[in-house]
Amino acid sequence: MKKINLLIMMIFLMGIVMKNNAQNIILNPGFESGAIPTNNDQVMYATDWDRGCAGVYCSNCSNTFLQGSPDLFDVRSTTCDVNVPANKWGTRNVRTVGTNRYVGFTGSSNYNGLQYFGESVKGKLSQSLAAGCVYNVSFWASAIDGFYMNCGTPNPKTPSVNNKMEVVLRKDGDCTNYKIIYTTGSLTQVTWTQFASTFTLTPAEVAFGYNKVEFRLYNNWAADFGAYYLDDVSISAQPLTPAISGPASFCAGSPLTFNSSLASGVSTNYFWEISESDAFGNVVSGGYNWNNWYVGVPASTYTFPSTLPIVCNKYYKIKLAVVNACVPWSET
Repeated sequence: MKKINLLIMMIFLMGIVMKNNAQNIILNPGFESGAIPTNNDQVMYATDWDRGCAGVYCSNCSNTFLQGSPDLFDVRSTTCDVNVPANKWGTRNVRTVGTNRYVGFTGSSNYNGLQYFGESVKGKLSQSLAAGCVYNVSFWASAIDGFYMNCGTPNPKTPSVNNKMEVVLRKDGDCTNYKIIYTTGSLTQVTWTQFASTFTLTPAEVAFGYNKVEFRLYNNWAADFGAYYLDDVSISAQPLTPAISGPASFCAGSPLTFNSSLASGVSTNYFWEISESDAFGNVVSGGYNWNNWYVGVPASTYTFPSTLPIVCNKYYKIKLAVVNACVPWSET
């Protein structure tokens, strides 16, 4: 947003105003809400979270598919296996001071040459996804230290370079159809580390109605060790960040031309406005106002129509706003 004055057209850059920009749409993303776990396999104690679609086929029980059993770890739990910081998998403090919990799950396994994910966690999305939007996906993860580390005879392990985390979209309880939105590189970090990427969806993928997100660890369980702690997961629309610049003053008759840019995101429509204001950038009630919508992404320069009845020795505020299906309004 700019404020200008004719004959000495003063221009004032205003702060960016964003509505519903970069909102995390994963419910309970830090796993903090819900009952305190008292045993293993209680990830569902975290509100809006449950076991994912992962599991293994049990060769000793007629090849029955056994759903994975991911865990919820909590500072307040009195059970050693799922306590924080010391638990069955090692010693790991909460990622953020003042919080209590994180989750954990093992990697994949092989059965008759087929690949299966041993455990995974699945959470709910707060709103529908939109086609054509750029979404940011991120999470914090840390490899565990081993098995029975603080709750029995310690069996330390070294994480394999083949470990990779996958993030997939699901719909309700459907474990057949999914959309992979992020696969990390090698995960060997034994401290909290953030991983992030971006993704988009086609109209057909949006129409399918994905409403849940699943986190799972991929590796070759027959040869590799892999299990991870997970915390602070996020999916959010990529922010739209417009910017404008231009001269600090204009002479009468000079074209009102401004430079514009979009630092992040892709807009579907944009909006230019000029409004009469006072010397502090406050729009004058009943003063002159002109605006217009356009399709697409703002060009690098914009010139207001020369026919506008702009007069000398007044202040005017200049505004550029951008929107898309994910961000209903972002202005500068």
